[in-house]
Parts: sequence; C-alpha cells; structure tokens
Amino acid sequence: MEVLLQIAVGLLFFRLFTTETLASAALQGLRSLSPGDSLSVENEEDFLVSTNGTFTSGFYKVGTNAYCYSIWFTNSADRTVTWMANRDQPVQGEQSKLIFEKNRNLLLTDAYGTIIWQTNTYNQEPVRVQLQETGNLVLLNQTGGIIWGSFDSPTDTLLPHQSLRKASMLVSSRGPDNYSSGYYNFHFTDNNILSLIYNGPELSSIYWPNPDVSIYDQGRTPYDSSRNTTLDEHGYFMSTDNLNFNASDYGLGPKRRLTLDYDGMLRLYSLDEAHGSWNITWSANIDVCNVRGLCGKYGICVYAPKPSCMCPPGFQMTDPSDWSKGCSPKFNPTCNDSEFVQLFHTDYYGYDLVNTGIGKSFAECKNICLANCNCKGFAYQYTGQGNCYLKSILFNGYQMPNYPNVMYIRVPKLNTTSGGDDMKLNIPAMNCSERNVVLINQFTESNDKHTYLKYLIGFVVSIGIVELICLSLGWWYINQIHGIREVVDMGYVALAVGFKRFTYDYQGDDTLVRWVEETIKQDEGIESVADPRLNGDYNHKQLKKLIEVALLCVRGNKKERPDMSGVVGILLRDD
Repeated sequence: MEVLLQIAVGLLFFRLFTTETLASAALQGLRSLSPGDSLSVENEEDFLVSTNGTFTSGFYKVGTNAYCYSIWFTNSADRTVTWMANRDQPVQGEQSKLIFEKNRNLLLTDAYGTIIWQTNTYNQEPVRVQLQETGNLVLLNQTGGIIWGSFDSPTDTLLPHQSLRKASMLVSSRGPDNYSSGYYNFHFTDNNILSLIYNGPELSSIYWPNPDVSIYDQGRTPYDSSRNTTLDEHGYFMSTDNLNFNASDYGLGPKRRLTLDYDGMLRLYSLDEAHGSWNITWSANIDVCNVRGLCGKYGICVYAPKPSCMCPPGFQMTDPSDWSKGCSPKFNPTCNDSEFVQLFHTDYYGYDLVNTGIGKSFAECKNICLANCNCKGFAYQYTGQGNCYLKSILFNGYQMPNYPNVMYIRVPKLNTTSGGDDMKLNIPAMNCSERNVVLINQFTESNDKHTYLKYLIGFVVSIGIVELICLSLGWWYINQIHGIREVVDMGYVALAVGFKRFTYDYQGDDTLVRWVEETIKQDEGIESVADPRLNGDYNHKQLKKLIEVALLCVRGNKKERPDMSGVVGILLRDD
C-alpha cells in the first residue's frame, strides 16, 4: 500500500512538473535585454514576454518579406497588435535586428544596417529593456525609473494605465491587413476637445464630436488645458474635456484595449481569453456613414441594409482594393454643356459654395450651378423653403432613406436621359467583423436592354405630366359620358406602372383636349404641355406616346377608345 502511495505521489509531481514545463515553453522568450543584446528577425525565439505572459514583443510579419517590431496580446487568436515601432517602414525578413547598444540607445536596423527606428536614449548609467505586464515596452534605470516607454508614442491603441496627452495621438491603420498609418486620428484639438479627425491626403475635418452640435450640448468642456486621459482596468475612461464612459462589462477581469479602427470608429474591446476573441464593450456614438472620407471622393455611403460604398452613375471605383480613394468619372469633366444626374435622399457633407442658401427655386439653383465652373453639383430640398446647397467638392457622400435632400451631380450632357437609364444598383452589404468593417462594390451597369423596362422608367420620369393630363381629362369625361369601363381600364394601366392616385377638380370643357391635340403637333409642343417643374428632364418620345394614350382614353365615342391590349401595343410600339 505504501508503495502504491509513493507511486501516486510521484505521478502527481510528474504531472505538475510537466504542466509547468509546457506552460513555460508557451511563454519562452526573454524577460529583458541588457546593453549589447539584440533580437534577430530570423530567430523565432527572439522575443520579449511580460511578467505574466500577457504581452509579447518581437518581429511581426505584415507582408511578404516585411516585418515590424511590435507588441501584441499573447493569448488573442489573431495576435492583436497594440504597438508598432516601424509601421510605415517595414524591414526585411533576413538580417534585420533590434539592437540595444552599449550606449543605451535602442534601435532597429534593416538588412543593410540602416537605422529605421531608434529611441535616442544615449546614457552612461546601467539600463535594461523590459516589456511590462501593462504592455509598455520600457527602458529602465537601476532604480526602476522609466527613461523611455512605448506608451508615450502610441499607434492605434490605448491600453489601461496608458494616457493620451497633449502631444500624443492615436492613428488608425490603413486597412484590415495594412498596418501602415491611416487617415483617422484621435487626439486633443487646439480647443482642448478630444476629437476624431479625418486627415486625408487632400482634406481634413472633425467628425466627432458632431461639429454641427455645440460641444456643451454633447457634454464636453474646453476649459481644462492640461489635456489628459485615463483608461483603467475596470473599463472606465475619463478625459479632461469631460468625455467619460464605462465598458458594458465594467469591472476587474477582462484584458482591455481602446482602438481607433481603420474604418474611423473608436471602440473599446474586452478579450474573451477562452476563445481568444474580442467583444466590443463601447463605441463612439457615430453613425457609420457620418465618418468622413469613408468612401472617398464622389463615393456615397449607403445602407443596403448594412453600410456599403457605391459610386454614382457615370463613375467607377478608383482603386478596387481601396474605397478611401473614392470614385473617378468615366468622362472628361467639362464646364460647358452640362446636365445633372439625380440621386434621391443623398447629400455630400460640407464644402458649400458662398451663394448657398434658402429661398431659391429649383431652376434658379440649377442655373447658378451651371454658371459656376467650380460647382460640381447641388443638393435641393423640396420642402417649400427653397433650400439650395451648391457644392465645390463632392466628398463625404451619404444616402439615408428618410433624408430630404435630392442630389444633382454635374456630368457632360449626353444623348441619354439624365440619371442614366442603363444604370442599376448592385450594393452588397459590408462584411463586418468584431474589429472592423469592409466596404465593397459599387454601381454596375446593366446589359438589360428590354424595351418595356425602358418605357417603365420613362413612365416614372413622366408621373407629373400623366397625372395632370390623363387623370384630369379622364375625370372630366367620366362626369360627362357614361362610357366608364375603358377609362377605368386605363386607370389600371396607370397604377401598374407606378402612378400615384390624386383627385383633380377640373371644371372646363373640351377646349383643353383640342388645345393639347393641336399643341403636340407643333415642333415645341411637348414643352408647352409638360409640367415646367421638370425643366426638360424627360424623354420626349416617351412622353408624346403617353399623351397619345391619354387623348385616346378620353375620346367622346367609346368605340374609338383603346382597350387594354391596344394601350400596351401603343406603349411598346418601336417608332
């Protein structure tokens, strides 16, 4: 019995020893560097680990034969990076080194020995390099004082106990697999407000806090010029401008990070260590389509139903791999002989010309834009107030179902109807991950040349005219003549092509019918009959055909009125 007990105890100790050995193997790496030490990109065992193994620091592969010296969460499934020394200048996969020189300067060299990055910490006193359990890579003196720390130069992530101060900022990555510096910044502005800023190659603008709302109404204050932030382990964030928030899983336990993602959204994450995945526990209250520069120049952010980017008719994606580069016209822009592509519920934020304002008719707004070569388009609100917004740059485009603006984009005059009859939407949804958003696809051209579809589009363009002529004349003759059935049949045709039903109170006689019949025989007759609010934006041939049907439907002799098949035959007639 005693022998069995000894064997059992021996097996227990062996099991514990094996477990500790495996755990140690998983955390293999260096705890610190002394002057003269170096880490090589070729040696996979050359890396630093924090005291409890939460963080690892070493060469991180960012592309083919491309490495950045980085810090990442050890237990995250995708080795989530929190800091990079050389994000915009990767080094080669051979002969590149991180060297802690005897003069106490920490530097990174490429395969040719060129210094890519360094701390500039020349010192004669004893110093060591260490990766702290907080995720801060530091140079420590003998008393434990920090001579230099990575927390002072963040990339896109803020960790607990790391402060964002007056001279520091978060800069987003360029894309989901592109770690170089992107176009979004998070830092204190000159008025002491912590802000999200789009800082693109051509334009720059603040998009959070909302620039159209007072900072006081958004709970911020500009009076503390010390400009400092704190994120603690519980998930509580506070700032000197009164930006305060809690993680949804507030409390000790989860590993946390506050990251400015490549899509311009600021998010707080908690690590689920059982699965190595990240959960979003807070995000800035921003509508995704209000993030500036997301879809680039001319691009439009839409909900289909998830946020996506598209190009307007006549434009194509500039770089199929990068929506931030926007859309390019398929035509040569010209000031003379222009027309407009119409987009409902659409606007481009900002960059209004000086003569923008209210109290302008549509025709006046359109003519002002046509007369100004700097006007790339205009937004108009049909609310009765005459809101006219002339645009010098078409940037920050967005489309929302209930938005009152109609956007008119300037294009060269073509032989097709304004708006592009041969264009249709193909807007697949974005792929959303826990960390970022991928914007995909755009408008595509349709090869469907079916005649009937083209006429249906023509019908929609001509809604106002048909309502005014067909329904007015129809109701008048219904009250005068008892031949109702065929007129009702025509009403079904109108409904089938999408006409809305309105009631008109017309008290005239057949003079109107004769006038229409005589007028359309003249060269400019269609323009005289058409609703002037359309400003000539319709297909003349299709409209003439619709008026022909309307006049046949109100003939005094019911035998002269076409039945349903006759109406369809006229509409589909190719002449």
